[in-house]
Amino acid sequence: KTSKKLRNKTSHEKESFEESSPKTSPETLTPKVSGSPKTSPESLPKIQAVPKPQSEWERFVRASIRESGNLNSAKRVSMLTGIPIDRCLEYRKRLEAMTIDGEPIVETVQGGSRVRFEKEIVLEKAREAM
Repeated sequence: KTSKKLRNKTSHEKESFEESSPKTSPETLTPKVSGSPKTSPESLPKIQAVPKPQSEWERFVRASIRESGNLNSAKRVSMLTGIPIDRCLEYRKRLEAMTIDGEPIVETVQGGSRVRFEKEIVLEKAREAM
């Protein structure tokens, strides 16, 4: 339900933007953009892309753990990453079985699951497990 609301909201914003955009002519914008030394390709700082995780397993772990520490469901991770749902379910079982110093990484309680360690620590452990 929320995704439909968000989609509708963004489509309304686009429509209202298109309605307001004819007021400013594109000719007045073009000289500013092309004449500005800040926007020339030579002066733009190089954007360092975050290196893509090497394995599908690492992508799964990265997408599973939210900033809050809660875990996304296998279905949601599949939707976010494009990893097939059957493999996401398999990876989720593997993640739940992992431990650090004898303590389980994932804590499942009423209302959802959460990790008991920081995301980076879990990612390091996941890399070692491969």
